[in-house]
Amino acid sequence: MAYSSKNWTWNIAVMILTFSLFSLANYNRLFEDRYKIDDMRSTAKFLEENAGFGDRIYVISDYMVVPLSHYISGGFTVETLPIAGSKSKVLREPFEADRLIESMKKEASSRAWLVYSREFHGDPKGLMWNALVQHGARQQAKFAGVRILRWDTTDRN
Repeated sequence: MAYSSKNWTWNIAVMILTFSLFSLANYNRLFEDRYKIDDMRSTAKFLEENAGFGDRIYVISDYMVVPLSHYISGGFTVETLPIAGSKSKVLREPFEADRLIESMKKEASSRAWLVYSREFHGDPKGLMWNALVQHGARQQAKFAGVRILRWDTTDRN
């Protein structure tokens, strides 16, 4: 069966569209921080070198516990934020971040680390980031798709 010129035009248009979509996705992965593949290896290495015994390590998006736990060693435990009875919790209101701050103060002995990765799923408004910064937390490192905050919980702001 021979293709008509209309079929060839349609096939070429589909191929161009498909190529364009793949190119855009690859561009985003290579050049846009928001879409880069999260560098959990470097994150784990940084935490191993800088976190101390008894420090708590939290992730903002709970499903990131698995990849970070895979790479981290040294007896560190990676945890979700202490939200009672909640899985895949999305922070929507400032009071939720304030409640988390209080829970983190109770749980962490002296320091807490927040691995801020894929925040568009766990903290799309930046509420937790802003609350921790207001309580004295400071960014310690940045890797592809990841920012790390350290909070000295003994500074009871």
